Amino acid sequence: MSVVLARNWGNNIAFKRGTVNENRIFAVKKVKAKAKPKTVSADKDDFGTGLFIMVGCVIFATALYLFQVNNVAIQSYEVKDAESRVQNLQKESQKLKIQETESRSMYTIEKATENLNLVNAANVSYVEMKGPMAMK
Repeated sequence: MSVVLARNWGNNIAFKRGTVNENRIFAVKKVKAKAKPKTVSADKDDFGTGLFIMVGCVIFATALYLFQVNNVAIQSYEVKDAESRVQNLQKESQKLKIQETESRSMYTIEKATENLNLVNAANVSYVEMKGPMAMK
């Protein structure tokens, strides 16, 4: 039995085994196709495409690396800035605590009484009561 290439009037191609009987179809004996040798330009195109993809990946990876290094540097700068602001606020807090302590001191209060023309109480008498006492 032989393999036959058949083509009908509708331009459909089909492979059939055996003989062809219809008048509209002509038969041709199938010939083994020879392997086409690869051309040199096809290899160069494949190599060029692969090289282009590799270079593109390297450029992308480099850009991503630089972007990440830049972000880390920016965040490091922001952390240092925040730490210096915290230290400045702690120093200011200490100064305010010292100023509060000084303003509550007895020396400052006595000085303020002189500036406000207040008089010191010389004779203070206390009333002592025995038993419970409620105020009205």
